[in-house]
Amino acid sequence: MRQRSMKRVLVIVPYHPGVEEELKYAYSAFSQSLEQGEVPFVPVLHYTDGGLGGRTSEPVGGLDPNRVSLDWISSVDEVVFYTNLGWTHAMEKVLQTTRDMGKEYTIRVLRPCSAWRRARREVDEQQDRE
Repeated sequence: MRQRSMKRVLVIVPYHPGVEEELKYAYSAFSQSLEQGEVPFVPVLHYTDGGLGGRTSEPVGGLDPNRVSLDWISSVDEVVFYTNLGWTHAMEKVLQTTRDMGKEYTIRVLRPCSAWRRARREVDEQQDRE
C-alpha cells in the first residue's frame, strides 16, 4: 500500500531579533504543525541561535529568517501564519508574496495561548543543567 505524502508547510511567526518569547512561540507552532500531520519548515528555528540550541533569537550565518521565508514559498505546498502575537511587516510581505504566487495559505492561532511557554520549558531546563 502506498503511503500518503505529508503536506510540506512554511510556518511563519512573528520574528524580531532578541525577542525570546517569539522563539518559544515558534517552537509551539512547529509542534502544532507536526500534530496536524504536516512537515513544517520554520525559518526562525533554523536560522537563529536559539533554534540551533543556543539561548537567543539572534540570526546566524548572516541569514535573516524573514528574508529566508520569502525564498522558501515556492518550495512548499502551503504557507501557514500563526498570529497570536500579531502580524509583523515581514509577515505581511510574506502573505502578499504568497498571494501573488497563487500559493495556498492558512492563518492559525495556537490554543491555548500559553502553549509556547510550555513548549520550551524542557529545553530551557536542560540547557540550565549543562
